[in-house]
Amino acid sequence: MVKGDFNFCKIQINDFLNEIDENIDFLKDFSFSEFRNNNKFHKYKKFYYSEGAEDNFQLAKFIYILLWGDRDDNKEYTHNELKNAWASFSSSDGGLYGGETINNYTPWLGQNGKEPKGLNSHEKEIIYIFKKKYTTIGNFMVLPKRIKWKDNDVYINNKKGSYKDLPDLFYKDLFKYNNSLIAKDFCLKNFLELYFDIDNDSYRAKDVFRHELRKNDNLNKDFILDFAKKSIEIIDYRAEKMISRLKEIMEKDSNE
Repeated sequence: MVKGDFNFCKIQINDFLNEIDENIDFLKDFSFSEFRNNNKFHKYKKFYYSEGAEDNFQLAKFIYILLWGDRDDNKEYTHNELKNAWASFSSSDGGLYGGETINNYTPWLGQNGKEPKGLNSHEKEIIYIFKKKYTTIGNFMVLPKRIKWKDNDVYINNKKGSYKDLPDLFYKDLFKYNNSLIAKDFCLKNFLELYFDIDNDSYRAKDVFRHELRKNDNLNKDFILDFAKKSIEIIDYRAEKMISRLKEIMEKDSNE
């Protein structure tokens, strides 16, 4: 990633926040679904136009570049070159990386968020909060579209079928084949500390969700509530870390 990309993305984020009269902390809890569902945000098409889901909206990509992009201050891309790069990023047959939603409610609650039976008002509120938070920045990360795994090329997105959108199982399996230093680097760069047991410099992916409650895919209320509550905790933790880091980057560059 190069300086022109970096500065362009910073300007775009600031433009969005200025247009809606908010500061950067607003992004911690902003649901990217609002671009589709709320008339207040629907008009800002340049910040969300994408063929994909919320985790590949333009605003999310601008944040990804600032948080995880490599910088080369000796080069600069033009705006058109940047647009072409992102076209490759989000296409199905090109680009090395894609945005990924970590904890997804769709496999457990359906596309329309159908609630399990027997919820009291407090439990319904937990499900509601999770549905709002699952399309916020704290639930997004960048993953390679292909990864060398078990001596085969495996599409990362196929983990949805194999792991039923359970990221803790995915991370545990992935790091069976990597040493602790690689796991540590992956964990810290992606703000995934709540998915790992950390003992000094030893990082080991762990079970986060109560998998014993899943019975032949007939998911019960207790599993869904456990998944929702722990997902909310993780999303809030990552959002705080990500936006704190984003602030540092943007403030540092504004003073350069």
